[in-house]
Amino acid sequence: MEARRKKFRLLILHVAVSAFAVAELIGCGSRNSSEKKSFGIVVDPPQITVQREPSDHTDEKRNVTFKLRNSTGRTVQIGEMTSSCSCTVAKLPPTTTLLPGGDVEIGVSVSVPVSGEQTATLTIQTDCPQSPVIVLPVVARGKSMQSPFLASQTKSVHVVVQSAADANAEIFIDTVEGSEEKEWLTCFTTSDPRFSVELLGVEILHPLAEGNFAKRYRARVSASASDSGENSVSGWLKFTSSGLNPVDLPQIPLFFQFVKALTFVPDTIVFNRLNADDERPTQKLVLISNGEEEWNCQPVDVPSFLTVTADDVDGDLPHFAKRFTITLVDSSEARPMNALLRFSTSLSSAQIVEVPLEIRHSEPVNPSGSVP
Repeated sequence: MEARRKKFRLLILHVAVSAFAVAELIGCGSRNSSEKKSFGIVVDPPQITVQREPSDHTDEKRNVTFKLRNSTGRTVQIGEMTSSCSCTVAKLPPTTTLLPGGDVEIGVSVSVPVSGEQTATLTIQTDCPQSPVIVLPVVARGKSMQSPFLASQTKSVHVVVQSAADANAEIFIDTVEGSEEKEWLTCFTTSDPRFSVELLGVEILHPLAEGNFAKRYRARVSASASDSGENSVSGWLKFTSSGLNPVDLPQIPLFFQFVKALTFVPDTIVFNRLNADDERPTQKLVLISNGEEEWNCQPVDVPSFLTVTADDVDGDLPHFAKRFTITLVDSSEARPMNALLRFSTSLSSAQIVEVPLEIRHSEPVNPSGSVP
């Protein structure tokens, strides 16, 4: 009975280690587990749209609000806020400090035209690494709309992937145009060269009154990982039309986050050999897959002074975790070094995993307790 209790306690401990590793993976890039990985500052709504109804004869000014929510694990300061057009005015809130998980509501005054459409952007500066610059589109529509004009579009793109090959998403833009053959939207541009856009096609949804047509443009936006090792790419996408100033057209916020397919705990295997008479020291290593599929893993090219053995034969780990015992078996060859312990896996996105290995030799200590 005592042995079964001991195995149960070990199971809880290993599950806790696995949960900690996953929390580390989605963390803010910090080793502090209290700082969760964030998507930066979340804007709600991602676009402000004001519509004047046909029966609306009130003043042209409209007062609306939007919220900024801090989804990071650190305090964020809101900086300067500017507008691209005098038709849209926003003021900084009384409190410009956003605590983790906190939000703030900001008021905006928008001048709505009697007819047609006008667009503007609000640009907000913050000290958040994930969202240093926030661009909020503001669209004001009058009573009547003269084609061509934008009817609706994808509000934002938010993608989390393990592989750069999967870093893409489809977007749509619906328009009302006066020509069945001629395309109003001519090209797409992005804020970052790591984004690319491919126009997939233009579909006529249905004809409208007065010779207009409802159309849908479909495009695919892709992102490439940064050479500097950043785990996310953010920016915006805008389209250029043949009838409007492209600077004033609405932008679609883009955010792509790259996560590792496999993580491990600890992140470095460290042996600290005090002297040649030490017993064979051992370390435990847990490899955790971030997917749901079954997978296999085995060590490759193990140095002669180490042994690496699988340690999950009792089935006390979930299927996405593998545990190994690493033993330093030959101290004479284990000189101080930094190396990589390599594992091969059946995961297509992480076929080879390299775990840092460090062997340290402590300085000798004299009887007085000081280092000579």
